[in-house]
Amino acid sequence: MADLALIDAHCHLDEMARRGVSVVDALARAHRAGVHQVVTSGDGLTDSQEASRLADVHPEVFFTVGWHPINPRPPTDSEVEDLRQLLSHPKAVAVGEIGLDYLLRPGHLETPRAIQREMFSSMLALA
Repeated sequence: MADLALIDAHCHLDEMARRGVSVVDALARAHRAGVHQVVTSGDGLTDSQEASRLADVHPEVFFTVGWHPINPRPPTDSEVEDLRQLLSHPKAVAVGEIGLDYLLRPGHLETPRAIQREMFSSMLALA
């Protein structure tokens, strides 16, 4: 039986880099474990831009653009346009991380549901 090539469909390589974890080492460990491609998820404009840069540097990295529901405000029209432009990148594979996060978790930011719905609508329009 041939080796199974796995894809990690949701990770945050940008967060690893911010925490001082070597992205190169993390990708090498993933490859040794059978993961041959990864999709790093943007959860705001800055993270989506960083995901694009990581995809440019690493052949096995693809990315999504998005606006996470715990962001305290909806994206501006300019930010949505910047996300739209990122989607034209050949390694942009989806709009995400998006959604409605209605789970209450102690110690986590709770974005009002009306704002979450507005953000979700803008991301659905982007998709």
